[in-house]
Amino acid sequence: MTAKTYMYFLLCFFFALSTMKLDAQSRAVSQLYHIPDALQTYVPDVQRSVDYIEIPDFTFEAPPEYIERAEALEDVQALRYILETGYCGRYYWGKHGVDFNDLYDRLNDLVKSSGASVSVRNFENTIINNLSELNDGHSKLEGFKITEFAKSKHVYFADILLEKQDTLYRVIQSKQSDIGPGMIYAGSHDNLFLTLSPKDKEHYLLGTLSFNKVENLRVEFDGTVRDVKVHRCKISTADNSDQVFESEQQGNITYVRVSTLDEEYRNSLNQFVDLGRELKSRELIIYNLVNNDGGNAMYPRLFTENLNTNARGFDYMAVLHSPAVNQAYMPGKNLWMSTFLPKEWLGADVEIEKLSQDIAQIKSEVLAENTELRTEPIVRWEIIKNDIPEMGSYQGKFITIINSKVGSAAINATAFTKSITNSITIGENTSGGFTFGEVIYYNLKHSRLKLKLPTKIVLNKDFHYEQGFLPDYWLDSENPEFEITQWIKNPKTYQFEY
Repeated sequence: MTAKTYMYFLLCFFFALSTMKLDAQSRAVSQLYHIPDALQTYVPDVQRSVDYIEIPDFTFEAPPEYIERAEALEDVQALRYILETGYCGRYYWGKHGVDFNDLYDRLNDLVKSSGASVSVRNFENTIINNLSELNDGHSKLEGFKITEFAKSKHVYFADILLEKQDTLYRVIQSKQSDIGPGMIYAGSHDNLFLTLSPKDKEHYLLGTLSFNKVENLRVEFDGTVRDVKVHRCKISTADNSDQVFESEQQGNITYVRVSTLDEEYRNSLNQFVDLGRELKSRELIIYNLVNNDGGNAMYPRLFTENLNTNARGFDYMAVLHSPAVNQAYMPGKNLWMSTFLPKEWLGADVEIEKLSQDIAQIKSEVLAENTELRTEPIVRWEIIKNDIPEMGSYQGKFITIINSKVGSAAINATAFTKSITNSITIGENTSGGFTFGEVIYYNLKHSRLKLKLPTKIVLNKDFHYEQGFLPDYWLDSENPEFEITQWIKNPKTYQFEY
């Protein structure tokens, strides 16, 4: 089976790279047969031989308290095979703090020290503890508890506003009693965050990005180090529309609010897609993605293409093919269900002739690849370079509002807006669940622990791992649309106020 096969088509469901079947060139992408520099830390080799090992069928049954020693050893081997051949982040995280071999050793030690039966709770906790340095927003372990291996940095701000005056940063507003207007900030530039400013001026918020909760920040004003109280960025608690999406016109400003991209709301989201064509001549669009945790990236891509012709979204993509990944898609094995895969896909006994043409094609190719992999089992990376032009045709101004609850496909939505010439983002950083995606589920036969793991790497030069997409302007407000509107209407006199 060639590289441009069912995995390309599956992208229509997940990342939605194409609405046309299997033709990479029609979407202005090209396949590479080498590893480009940008992917060197993610992909170890283009292809390598592996053993073909049957992975367990998926089950919805809960884990047992104990399993036999031999069964536990079998699950260790299955876990090793899945992580080594069926997880796209294995190579990257193996070089960034996760010792996978130590995980396997510790599980084997647990089994050896447990006697005739092994506690599945201990087995699960060993996996969790040894993957503690994993930071992948699309990876998850489900057993007696649900463990998501995701960490994101959040921004914390002081109630202090600074203005850059030549080379100095002077306080122009403060709600902290010992820090007043006119005082000079002399701390690190890492604690300065550009915010909405009057024309020809630069105003900054004072704060920090951190994985952990921060209550105080030690900074220097007028030569004295002081403790400054900080709070979580207020836009993290802002509201969005209670509709799937809505559009509103106020003067020359068009507000487009999208609260979810969940496939469950496909009819409404198709209307959102069509809205892109209607807005092509609008002067200024404010695109509110606040709190949108994702769904299907096809919808924002098509919306952006209808508005702007181009929706680039990524620079490079690497899709993992292997016996483990293939089996996760195999009819009869992937009973984990997904809103992206139709129910008729799941039954091994469903006759292909009775399926729709599209689903029949994908199902036939999955089965054909499985036959090939049984004969010549390999791990192969399908490496794709995006040749879509970086900028599109929309000539108006475009503002995207983002916050830390923007995740998954909504991060893709943010990426697509980078193709709009006069586009900026305002708010706070998004979550970090972008680089590793297109998830599948695996199951360990005896412990019945379930693994959700991504199989595709997506790189965008503007995406900062563990921080997400950073806004062009940071905004510490629970009412971002109001602040942005005031900034637009009063460009010379606007000043953010605490």
